[in-house]
Amino acid sequence: MTLCKIGNWLITEEGIKWVGQPKVDYTIPKDRLLELRLGSKIYDWLVHLAEKTWVTEADIYTLNTAFIYAIDYFGLDFKTASYVETIKEQQKEIEEKKATITR
Repeated sequence: MTLCKIGNWLITEEGIKWVGQPKVDYTIPKDRLLELRLGSKIYDWLVHLAEKTWVTEADIYTLNTAFIYAIDYFGLDFKTASYVETIKEQQKEIEEKKATITR
């Protein structure tokens, strides 16, 4: 069952699912939403997906919204890491990806 669609992301009872182009089967399971980057207080999925070449900058920003929606909907503890530090790291990845594309 779809709970909400935000950009190219569906929030379902299973988690957050990519439904955009290209057709890539990609789901973040709800029980893994709050996974942290190894040795850090950064939400891994938000940075990990920013590294993907098939995800646009706009897709990342809508993922951020879908992430917050899903955390609230599923009643997860959002205070396990730093959202601000996560977004800073995510922005670094976005800028690095842009620089690589323009080379």
